[in-house]
Amino acid sequence: MKAANGAISGAVNGKLDYLVIGDDGSPLYGNGRKGSKQVKAESLIADGAALKIISETAFLQMLSGQSREVSEDDTFAGANALWHMATDDATAPISELAISYLSHHHEQICMALTDRPVDPDAIIPSSFFDAERVIPLLQHRNSQLREFGLLLSEYEMATWQPTPALWLMMAESPYTDITQLLKRALLDKPSVANRRYHVQSAQLNASMLNALIESKARVARQIGITLLQRHANFQDVQSLYRLTQSTDREVRYAAVTMLWKHYKAHHVSPNWQPASSDSKDKDSCAQPVIAEKSDKRLASLLQKSTNY
Repeated sequence: MKAANGAISGAVNGKLDYLVIGDDGSPLYGNGRKGSKQVKAESLIADGAALKIISETAFLQMLSGQSREVSEDDTFAGANALWHMATDDATAPISELAISYLSHHHEQICMALTDRPVDPDAIIPSSFFDAERVIPLLQHRNSQLREFGLLLSEYEMATWQPTPALWLMMAESPYTDITQLLKRALLDKPSVANRRYHVQSAQLNASMLNALIESKARVARQIGITLLQRHANFQDVQSLYRLTQSTDREVRYAAVTMLWKHYKAHHVSPNWQPASSDSKDKDSCAQPVIAEKSDKRLASLLQKSTNY
C-alpha cells in the first residue's frame, strides 16, 4: 500500500478512497461479511461521497496493475445472450438462472442483494439495461420477469430517455406496482432514497405529456395533467384551450384552471402606454371592462367544465 503512495485508514470517513471487503476466509476487513464500517461507507456514498467499496480481488489487481482488459462489445454480447435466456421462455429453468446472473452482475443490485461488490471486470454496464430493453418486461404476464423489470427500473430509470410510447406503456400498465413506481418517479420530490429512479424535469417533453393526457387510462391522464400543472413551460395556451374540450372532466377542469391563472393577472396589455391624459382617462375606464369580459369568459368555461 505504501509503495503505491497510499495509506491505511483506521476509520471510515469522507476522505477515504476505498473500503476493501475481504473475500471469504480473508484476514482483510469483513471476511466477506457486512459490518459496521461497510454500513458507514454505504451511508457516505448515499450522501455523495466519492468513496468506493471494492472486493479484495479487485483491490489487489488494482495495486499490482494486473487488472484484466475487458471488451465492452464482448460484455454486451454475453449480456445479450443471457437476456434472451431470461426472456425467451420465462417458464424454462434457464430463465431463472439467467435473471440471477444478470442481477448479480449489475453493480448496484449486486451490492443490495449480497452486500458484496462486483469485480470491476465482471460488471454489466448500466447502459445495457436501457428503457427499450427493460420497459417491455413490465408488461409481461410472467410475474418473475415483471419483478425483474421492476427491480431494474428502480435502479436505472433516472438515466433513461424513453419515447412517449414507452412512457405510456408504463402508465397504462394493469399492474399497480408498475404505475405506483412511475408515480413516485415522476411526482415525488428528489431525495437520496429515490435518486436512482427519480425523473428530472429535463427528461420531460411536450410529446410525453400529451401522450399521457390523451391516454384512455385514467391513471395515465392523472399523471400527465399533474405534470402539466407543475411545469408552466409546457402550458401552451392553444394546447390548454384544446384540453378544455376533453371528454375527461378532470382534464377539462385542470385546463380551465390553468387558463384562468394564465390570464387573470393580464388585465393590462403589456404593450399599452398612455399617450395623453385624455387617452389615459379613456383607457383607465376601458381596461377593467376588457378584464371583466375576459374573466367572465373564463368563468363560463370553468362553470361548463364542472357541469359536464
